[in-house]
Amino acid sequence: MPGQTTHCRAFYDAITQFSSTIRLQVVPDDFRDTSCANSNFLFVNSCNEIEIICFKTTFLKLFNEAHLYFNAFKSERNYPLNQESYLASVALLFTSPENRSALNCHDIIISKVLETEREAYTDYWSIPSIFLQKEFLFLRALLTCSLNRINKSSSLWLLLRKIYVIYKERFSILNLDFQSVFQRSAEQHFSNYYCWNTVRWFYDVEGIESKLALLNQTKEFSFKHIKDVSAWSALAYMACRTHSREEFHDSEYRRLGSHFQVEIQRNGFKNDTSLLPKRLSLIEEIKTYIELAEVREWPPYFCLWCLMSLEGKNKVLDIFEDWYNQLLDFERIYGRVTAIESVGNQPQVQDTISHTLIEVMSNKKKLLQKLNINF
Repeated sequence: MPGQTTHCRAFYDAITQFSSTIRLQVVPDDFRDTSCANSNFLFVNSCNEIEIICFKTTFLKLFNEAHLYFNAFKSERNYPLNQESYLASVALLFTSPENRSALNCHDIIISKVLETEREAYTDYWSIPSIFLQKEFLFLRALLTCSLNRINKSSSLWLLLRKIYVIYKERFSILNLDFQSVFQRSAEQHFSNYYCWNTVRWFYDVEGIESKLALLNQTKEFSFKHIKDVSAWSALAYMACRTHSREEFHDSEYRRLGSHFQVEIQRNGFKNDTSLLPKRLSLIEEIKTYIELAEVREWPPYFCLWCLMSLEGKNKVLDIFEDWYNQLLDFERIYGRVTAIESVGNQPQVQDTISHTLIEVMSNKKKLLQKLNINF
């Protein structure tokens, strides 16, 4: 007989009971005090969110309980497709997010619940719409938690895409907020590649209104996080959208749907893109931002480089004529500007002007050189 899933169930209930914003954190047991000495979780209301504290001993209990549960079976084919197996997979995906057995079990049980006929509903767990809502809350908790290896798990981000396809095609009435997951995950961990890669996918498969919301959210985030190259790269991707990438993501959308026998209703990409901001207006906005804030970090310049890659040389010269002239005047007065990595070898310049200005001019020159503008 398989082991119990008491701790797994307690964890699942803890992270899926709140529809409001939560933050799941794993902390050492040193943070315990007498008021929670015997508690596995601690709930704290903080700044318009609920912090769910999972102590390290609880984390280990979850792993051990789920691991023992699955080890009780000789092979994956012997897992019972029931709530106990699902709860064990939830705990194992939290403690070991790339565990293939847990992922496979989780997928199969999702498929089974989706196929449940109305007459077979026995409790809230077997009702597909409620189950899917809680599955989203479970993934939201993990993808915005404090542990890097969970927050940045490629398998969990793929699972979120699968849940989105099911939601979009069968349960859109639930109104699940996927965009908030991206925002909080990106804020939690710097340059979260899998998060921003999923944002790109969502951007390509969403409708025009959601596209606008995602683009504006990404732009706002990028302007607040100058060093986050993954965010700036995603912003450039949205503004330089290509038909081939959209077709690829549409194909993946359909493949993920077929994985759960979900009938796809969408008709491909026929959205009116005329309402999206023009690429050149975004270029001017970023240029202005760099000038006003004296941006010395490379990611915004990298974004400009990506945005300008679709323009001809004459357009590049037209847009960056002011920067080109700035650099010519700067070098005539202060000497030749070299790559940003070599700024420390320019003592004659550093003695007369600020280090920030040197870095700004170095990045401007680096960008123009990448755009094949020679000096």
